[in-house]
Amino acid sequence: MKQIDQFFHDDLLTMKTSPMLKIRYKSGYTCRTKMRVLVHEPEWQNGTVDIHLQAGVKFFYRDMVECIRYLLRQKVFAKDLVFEPSCEFDREGCRVYTEMHTAECW
Repeated sequence: MKQIDQFFHDDLLTMKTSPMLKIRYKSGYTCRTKMRVLVHEPEWQNGTVDIHLQAGVKFFYRDMVECIRYLLRQKVFAKDLVFEPSCEFDREGCRVYTEMHTAECW
């Protein structure tokens, strides 16, 4: 944290040197707080299970619905999301199956 504070204190990211970045904070604490807001991932859960010849094996998992909600909120994926089936064809006019949404059953 001290090194991050020093980085901001050194004024390497001023509006003169990096006008595109538009960084408006000057401390590691503020930087970390802003990053935590951006990365609100689903919480990890854990449990134990008894398997053949071994009891109490610990495993970790995340709620599937929460994971889907998390992924759908990511703006970087927005242009690649597909919500309906589609038919794709190659240059010769033959049907091409490249993704799940290009198949008949989807």
